Formats: sequence, structure tokens, C-alpha cells
Amino acid sequence: MKGRSLGYVDFNSTSGYLYPRAIMRKQGIEPDTFFGKTSFAGGHTQAVMALQNGQFDATIIEVSGGDPVHGFTTGPQYTMARRGLVDLKAFRSVWVAGPIPNTAIVTRTDRPQAFIDIVRGAMAALPYDRPDLWRGIGQPDGSAFAAVDRSFYAEVIRLRAADIAQRRGGSAHAGKPS
Repeated sequence: MKGRSLGYVDFNSTSGYLYPRAIMRKQGIEPDTFFGKTSFAGGHTQAVMALQNGQFDATIIEVSGGDPVHGFTTGPQYTMARRGLVDLKAFRSVWVAGPIPNTAIVTRTDRPQAFIDIVRGAMAALPYDRPDLWRGIGQPDGSAFAAVDRSFYAEVIRLRAADIAQRRGGSAHAGKPS
């Protein structure tokens, strides 16, 4: 991919921008100079479409429901393939930057504890009580939600702050994980 074009998802995407850039740096690749052109596709689905339409040589997107050895089962390309919009055989994974903390489902801290407990319980029960709905929201069989706090996302928060500092004129390696 040296000198080729790469499409990121969005500046605010953990899986489609922030983490991959940090992992590249950790692996000795400076993404700002390694690729000939980088740009933002605007979303994971848009990144798949941009790749299919030849706008980029590669794009970074989120996948889950598996691993690099056995393959993955969920992500925008799989959703689009189920709808007949893309052919999965037209794509191949060439690099994996994860695992990455998933998107949080949150409740406000000023809500009654009983409400917070009901939301947590409903989310925990969803894959068992409504497996059809679980798959419908793109969750793979065998996965589950777990209660976390802000510390679970500490690295993401640190990487985001370092990336913002770099964009405001800091070090080129400000986002490099320690």
C-alpha cells in the first residue's frame, strides 16, 4: 500500500480512523507519509462503496463477529452483501488493527438506578430472549453486552486527545501508543 490511496471512515471514528492510525504507528508506519493519498469516506458504508467504485485502493472499516484466522461475519460489507449491494468476493482483508472497544450504549448518570438496571438487564438478555433482533442489529451469535465504565475507553480517550493535539500543531507521533 506504500504510495497508494487509503480511505478512512471519519475523523471521529475509532475503528475507521483513530485506532488504525495508532496501530500503524506502533508497527513503524507513519500513515501521513506512507500513503500517497488519504481522505475520508464519510462512514463505514460509504467507505465500502468508495472502495467498490475505485475511489481508493483500500479503506479501513469495522468488522466483527470473528477473527483474522477464521474470518468475520459482521460489518458494513456483510450488511451490504445481504442486501445485494456488493459482492463479498470483490473484497479481502489485508490488515487488522483490533480488537477495538466497541461503541457504548449509555444511560445518563442522573437517571434512577432502577432505570439503569432495567436497561442493563434488557441489553444483557437481548441475545437470549430475542436472537432474531440481536442479529438484526448486527450482533454476532455468541457475543454479549457487558457493563463498563469510562476507564474501559481510557486508551481511546487518550488517543483522541493526542490526535487532536497533533492536528493543532503537536508532534507527528503524538498519537503513538506507549
